[in-house]
Amino acid sequence: MEKVLDACKVNVTYALSPNAEGKIERLYRWMQDRIVRICAREGIKTVEEEQEISGKEIERYNYYQVHSATKEIPIIRFERVTRGKIFFA
Repeated sequence: MEKVLDACKVNVTYALSPNAEGKIERLYRWMQDRIVRICAREGIKTVEEEQEISGKEIERYNYYQVHSATKEIPIIRFERVTRGKIFFA
């Protein structure tokens, strides 16, 4: 993974605290719970159908949902970071 990131000229900043690592784990747990519930509710039975649901949920999360901690939509925060204008909440 390190070689791929280097090739893509991506600088990695590692979490300096367990709290930071917990944030991403909470996201994955929340997303997994949500996708399982949607699939159960809609009667999804195949991997292909689940992948479609996952894609829609990831898009919804990244482009429309206000993050509980930052109070921002993730794509807006990401775009500001890539422009070098981040203000940590």
